[in-house]
Amino acid sequence: MNTRLHHLRKLLKLSQKDFGKPLGVTGASISRLENGTRNLTKQMILAICREYNVRQEWLCGEIEYNNYPFVKSENNMNDRIKFLRMSLDLTQQEFADKLSIKRGSIANYEIGRNQPIDAVISLMCKTYNVNETWLRDGKGEMFLPIEDGVSLLSDVSISIRDLILDIVTSFNELNDNEKKVICDYVSTVAERMAKRKKED
Repeated sequence: MNTRLHHLRKLLKLSQKDFGKPLGVTGASISRLENGTRNLTKQMILAICREYNVRQEWLCGEIEYNNYPFVKSENNMNDRIKFLRMSLDLTQQEFADKLSIKRGSIANYEIGRNQPIDAVISLMCKTYNVNETWLRDGKGEMFLPIEDGVSLLSDVSISIRDLILDIVTSFNELNDNEKKVICDYVSTVAERMAKRKKED
Protein backbone atom coordinates (compact mmCIF):
# COMPACT_ATOMS: atom_id res chain seq x y z
CA MET A 1 0.00 0.00 0.00
CA ASN A 2 2.91 2.38 0.72
CA THR A 3 4.13 1.91 -2.89
CA ARG A 4 0.70 2.85 -4.23
CA LEU A 5 0.58 5.92 -2.03
CA HIS A 6 3.93 7.04 -3.47
CA HIS A 7 2.69 6.31 -6.99
CA LEU A 8 -0.50 8.29 -6.40
CA ARG A 9 1.41 11.32 -5.13
CA LYS A 10 3.68 11.21 -8.19
CA LEU A 11 0.65 10.97 -10.50
CA LEU A 12 -0.75 14.08 -8.83
CA LYS A 13 2.67 15.79 -9.10
CA LEU A 14 2.58 16.88 -5.46
CA SER A 15 5.35 17.17 -2.91
CA GLN A 16 4.92 15.20 0.30
CA LYS A 17 4.14 18.44 2.10
CA ASP A 18 1.49 19.52 -0.42
CA PHE A 19 -0.04 16.05 -0.50
CA GLY A 20 -0.38 15.93 3.27
CA LYS A 21 -1.67 19.48 3.81
CA PRO A 22 -5.38 18.91 2.91
CA LEU A 23 -5.26 15.68 4.93
CA GLY A 24 -4.13 17.52 8.04
CA VAL A 25 -0.77 15.72 8.24
CA THR A 26 2.82 16.81 7.68
CA GLY A 27 5.12 15.97 4.81
CA ALA A 28 7.20 13.93 7.25
CA SER A 29 4.16 11.80 8.04
CA ILE A 30 3.58 11.16 4.34
CA SER A 31 7.24 10.20 3.99
CA ARG A 32 6.90 7.62 6.79
CA LEU A 33 3.75 6.23 5.17
CA GLU A 34 5.49 5.93 1.80
CA ASN A 35 8.60 4.20 3.16
CA GLY A 36 6.54 1.79 5.25
CA THR A 37 7.72 2.86 8.71
CA ARG A 38 4.15 3.91 9.48
CA ASN A 39 0.97 2.13 8.39
CA LEU A 40 -2.06 3.79 6.82
CA THR A 41 -5.03 3.80 9.18
CA LYS A 42 -8.54 3.14 7.93
CA GLN A 43 -9.42 6.76 8.61
CA MET A 44 -6.44 8.01 6.60
CA ILE A 45 -7.28 5.68 3.69
CA LEU A 46 -10.81 7.11 3.56
CA ALA A 47 -9.47 10.67 3.83
CA ILE A 48 -7.05 10.13 0.92
CA CYS A 49 -9.76 8.53 -1.24
CA ARG A 50 -12.17 11.35 -0.50
CA GLU A 51 -9.69 14.19 -0.94
CA TYR A 52 -8.06 12.89 -4.11
CA ASN A 53 -11.05 11.05 -5.61
CA VAL A 54 -9.20 7.72 -5.49
CA ARG A 55 -10.68 4.24 -5.67
CA GLN A 56 -10.26 2.61 -2.28
CA GLU A 57 -9.92 -0.84 -3.88
CA TRP A 58 -6.88 0.42 -5.77
CA LEU A 59 -5.20 2.03 -2.77
CA CYS A 60 -5.76 -1.07 -0.64
CA GLY A 61 -4.40 -3.39 -3.33
CA GLU A 62 -7.68 -5.14 -4.11
CA ILE A 63 -7.35 -4.46 -7.84
CA GLU A 64 -4.31 -4.57 -10.12
CA TYR A 65 -1.54 -2.05 -9.50
CA ASN A 66 -1.57 -0.68 -13.04
CA ASN A 67 -5.31 0.06 -13.04
CA TYR A 68 -6.39 3.67 -13.14
CA PRO A 69 -6.67 4.76 -9.48
CA PHE A 70 -9.11 7.65 -9.77
CA VAL A 71 -12.88 7.69 -9.60
CA LYS A 72 -13.84 9.34 -12.87
CA SER A 73 -16.68 11.86 -12.87
CA GLU A 74 -18.06 10.22 -16.02
CA ASN A 75 -18.47 6.88 -14.26
CA ASN A 76 -21.98 5.56 -13.84
CA MET A 77 -24.13 6.39 -10.85
CA ASN A 78 -23.54 2.91 -9.44
CA ASP A 79 -19.81 3.74 -9.08
CA ARG A 80 -20.65 6.95 -7.24
CA ILE A 81 -23.10 5.21 -4.90
CA LYS A 82 -20.41 2.71 -3.96
CA PHE A 83 -17.80 5.44 -3.54
CA LEU A 84 -20.22 7.42 -1.34
CA ARG A 85 -20.84 4.42 0.89
CA MET A 86 -17.13 3.65 1.16
CA SER A 87 -16.36 7.29 1.93
CA LEU A 88 -18.85 7.14 4.80
CA ASP A 89 -17.17 3.92 6.01
CA LEU A 90 -20.46 2.02 5.99
CA THR A 91 -21.25 -1.54 5.03
CA GLN A 92 -24.02 -2.11 2.52
CA GLN A 93 -26.27 -3.16 5.41
CA GLU A 94 -25.50 -0.04 7.46
CA PHE A 95 -25.96 2.19 4.42
CA ALA A 96 -29.31 0.54 3.63
CA ASP A 97 -30.57 0.60 7.22
CA LYS A 98 -30.35 4.38 7.42
CA LEU A 99 -32.39 4.59 4.22
CA SER A 100 -34.89 1.97 5.45
CA ILE A 101 -34.36 -0.15 2.33
CA LYS A 102 -32.99 -3.65 1.78
CA ARG A 103 -29.27 -4.36 1.58
CA GLY A 104 -29.87 -6.22 -1.66
CA SER A 105 -31.13 -3.00 -3.24
CA ILE A 106 -27.84 -1.26 -2.43
CA ALA A 107 -25.89 -4.21 -3.82
CA ASN A 108 -27.90 -4.06 -7.05
CA TYR A 109 -27.36 -0.31 -7.34
CA GLU A 110 -23.60 -0.69 -6.87
CA ILE A 111 -23.15 -3.36 -9.53
CA GLY A 112 -25.42 -1.49 -11.94
CA ARG A 113 -28.12 -4.11 -12.09
CA ASN A 114 -30.77 -1.57 -11.05
CA GLN A 115 -30.92 2.22 -10.99
CA PRO A 116 -32.41 3.92 -7.93
CA ILE A 117 -35.71 5.72 -8.50
CA ASP A 118 -35.92 9.48 -7.92
CA ALA A 119 -37.36 9.01 -4.43
CA VAL A 120 -34.40 6.85 -3.37
CA ILE A 121 -31.91 9.30 -4.86
CA SER A 122 -33.53 12.15 -2.94
CA LEU A 123 -33.49 10.04 0.24
CA MET A 124 -29.77 9.29 -0.15
CA CYS A 125 -29.02 12.96 -0.65
CA LYS A 126 -31.10 14.06 2.34
CA THR A 127 -29.83 11.34 4.67
CA TYR A 128 -26.14 11.70 3.84
CA ASN A 129 -26.05 15.41 2.91
CA VAL A 130 -25.04 14.56 -0.68
CA ASN A 131 -25.02 16.89 -3.65
CA GLU A 132 -27.70 15.45 -5.97
CA THR A 133 -25.95 16.83 -9.06
CA TRP A 134 -22.82 14.90 -8.08
CA LEU A 135 -24.77 11.72 -7.44
CA ARG A 136 -26.67 11.87 -10.73
CA ASP A 137 -24.06 13.36 -13.07
CA GLY A 138 -20.71 13.29 -11.27
CA LYS A 139 -20.43 17.08 -11.28
CA GLY A 140 -19.50 19.26 -8.33
CA GLU A 141 -18.60 18.25 -4.78
CA MET A 142 -19.83 14.98 -3.30
CA PHE A 143 -21.18 16.57 -0.13
CA LEU A 144 -23.24 19.71 0.28
CA PRO A 145 -22.17 22.50 2.63
CA ILE A 146 -23.56 22.00 6.12
CA GLU A 147 -25.75 25.01 5.58
CA ASP A 148 -26.09 27.73 2.94
CA GLY A 149 -22.99 29.87 2.69
CA VAL A 150 -20.92 27.60 4.93
CA SER A 151 -18.20 25.46 3.39
CA LEU A 152 -17.03 22.16 4.85
CA LEU A 153 -14.36 23.98 6.85
CA SER A 154 -11.52 23.21 4.48
CA ASP A 155 -8.97 24.64 6.89
CA VAL A 156 -9.67 22.04 9.59
CA SER A 157 -8.72 18.40 9.67
CA ILE A 158 -10.68 15.67 7.95
CA SER A 159 -11.65 14.13 11.32
CA ILE A 160 -13.22 17.40 12.52
CA ARG A 161 -15.17 17.79 9.27
CA ASP A 162 -16.41 14.22 9.58
CA LEU A 163 -17.44 14.84 13.19
CA ILE A 164 -19.43 17.93 12.19
CA LEU A 165 -21.15 16.03 9.39
CA ASP A 166 -21.98 13.16 11.76
CA ILE A 167 -23.47 15.57 14.31
CA VAL A 168 -25.61 17.33 11.70
CA THR A 169 -26.73 14.07 10.09
CA SER A 170 -27.61 12.53 13.46
CA PHE A 171 -29.53 15.64 14.50
CA ASN A 172 -31.55 15.59 11.27
CA GLU A 173 -32.55 11.98 11.95
CA LEU A 174 -34.20 12.89 15.28
CA ASN A 175 -37.91 13.50 15.62
CA ASP A 176 -39.22 16.97 16.56
CA ASN A 177 -39.46 16.22 20.30
CA GLU A 178 -35.89 14.92 20.43
CA LYS A 179 -34.64 17.97 18.53
CA LYS A 180 -36.47 20.24 20.97
CA VAL A 181 -34.83 18.53 23.97
CA ILE A 182 -31.36 19.06 22.47
CA CYS A 183 -32.09 22.68 21.50
CA ASP A 184 -33.41 23.42 24.99
CA TYR A 185 -30.33 21.85 26.55
CA VAL A 186 -27.97 23.86 24.35
CA SER A 187 -29.89 27.05 25.17
CA THR A 188 -29.60 26.33 28.88
CA VAL A 189 -25.85 25.75 28.62
CA ALA A 190 -25.43 28.94 26.57
CA GLU A 191 -27.37 30.96 29.16
CA ARG A 192 -25.22 29.59 31.98
CA MET A 193 -22.03 30.41 30.08
CA ALA A 194 -23.26 33.95 29.39
CA LYS A 195 -24.20 34.41 33.06
CA ARG A 196 -20.82 33.11 34.25
CA LYS A 197 -19.01 35.43 31.84
CA LYS A 198 -21.04 38.39 33.06
CA GLU A 199 -20.24 37.57 36.69
CA ASP A 200 -16.52 37.32 35.89
